[in-house]
Amino acid sequence: GINAEYGGLNMSHRAWQRQADHFSNLPGFQFCHFDNRGVHRSSAPPGPYTTDLLARDALLVADDIGWKRFHLVGISMGGMISQRISLTCPDRVISLTLIATRAIGGLIKQIPKVAGLKKFVALRREADPKARVSLAMALLF
Repeated sequence: GINAEYGGLNMSHRAWQRQADHFSNLPGFQFCHFDNRGVHRSSAPPGPYTTDLLARDALLVADDIGWKRFHLVGISMGGMISQRISLTCPDRVISLTLIATRAIGGLIKQIPKVAGLKKFVALRREADPKARVSLAMALLF
């Protein structure tokens, strides 16, 4: 299998190193993880940077390494970019895994709900690990 991993806002490709080490040692697997524009060692040309632009960057990387089709994993902003890739080129994406991300939408849709913020604050203030798990589950589900 061929795997492309896409990180979140300001997340270096190094965040995927354990997965890269694991999959790179499996027969028949290739693994690609890289930095978005302006992150870690990548260049930072003038913006603005959009999910469309970053999705095109990722597809150029896939083209450059000769990947016609691939499994795609995205975390956070990388998940938003991965969604754009799968919508733009669905024939290239074998599977899509989204982690801690959201659907692409307008600015108003991005503003968190007050109830969610209250749960997040309660989670941050809680010291007991068992109670934190319960609060985290309520926040996530």
